[in-house]
Amino acid sequence: MDGAAQSGLSHRLSGRIVDERGAVLANVTIKAEQLGGGYERTTQSDAQGAYQLELFAGEYQIRAVLAGFSVRVVRRRLRKRFRV
Repeated sequence: MDGAAQSGLSHRLSGRIVDERGAVLANVTIKAEQLGGGYERTTQSDAQGAYQLELFAGEYQIRAVLAGFSVRVVRRRLRKRFRV
């Protein structure tokens, strides 16, 4: 059993960050804040624009930030593995 499963972090949020033309965006900061729970995790997209976070089940506000671009914010309820 991996560390995430042992700690109860059983949901993986993953995706790939691209601009409106489909060009990969590296070093984007992705922050997931659990609504009403006070739990948050932060990561950065890699050279291919990929990122992943291990999270608890719940509702999250997910924010992507990169200098020179508009901030993107979405809300998602994590119940199973999915990509954003």
